[in-house]
Amino acid sequence: MYTSVEPAKLSANALRRLAEKADGLRDKHPFLVVDDNDIVDVAAETDIKGRHKLLDLTTLNDGPGLNSKPILGMTVDGKPYPEGTELDVADAIFTSQSAVEKFVFPYYTRVRTPAELAKMAEDMFGHEENVAIIHNPTTVYGILKRVPGPLSLDGEFEAVSFSGPRR
Repeated sequence: MYTSVEPAKLSANALRRLAEKADGLRDKHPFLVVDDNDIVDVAAETDIKGRHKLLDLTTLNDGPGLNSKPILGMTVDGKPYPEGTELDVADAIFTSQSAVEKFVFPYYTRVRTPAELAKMAEDMFGHEENVAIIHNPTTVYGILKRVPGPLSLDGEFEAVSFSGPRR
């Protein structure tokens, strides 16, 4: 069993982020883990590697519905958005500023600071090439972009992790 002289330090926001990540991994048997550098995270049982288990975060589903794991797709400018652009792991796509303001920002308000939310808004709304915002189950958002020629991510998927603890 892992023991530590000093307890790990987490802000309330970091703890909320870890809880959201655990909830998103509920079908993968998540654990609260710590590594040898005292970095606390949530990991699926299959991704623990050399980290130490602190808590079993099993959360049961409320019923059999919404468990089929469909793969989302999207069409932009009449063309299918390319596969392999994180749509295969996304559990939500938001395609308008209105949808982002109604659903994305209220959700992230629970786990982000006002300055972080302002940066998110600028990153999402401030660039004409942005076509959608996706969310994946581990509370990561991504900005999908339109680029000249065939649609692609131009080698970039802007994923911003919300699971890392703050000290």
